[in-house]
Amino acid sequence: MNQISVVWRSETPFYLTLFLFKQVTILSYKINVLNSAKFMYISLLKTELSCSTNNFKTLLGATGK
Repeated sequence: MNQISVVWRSETPFYLTLFLFKQVTILSYKINVLNSAKFMYISLLKTELSCSTNNFKTLLGATGK
């Protein structure tokens, strides 16, 4: 019985570290996915804005002439 508890005590930090490492990895992965999605959305928005601005300028130019 005593030997089992000693083994358990020595093994516990290893599994705990593994578990925490896994959690941190998952968390960092989620953060990376969110950041890349945000970056994609912002670049898409910028493209959309520049396109509509160009269309608006073209429209103004066409009506002005």
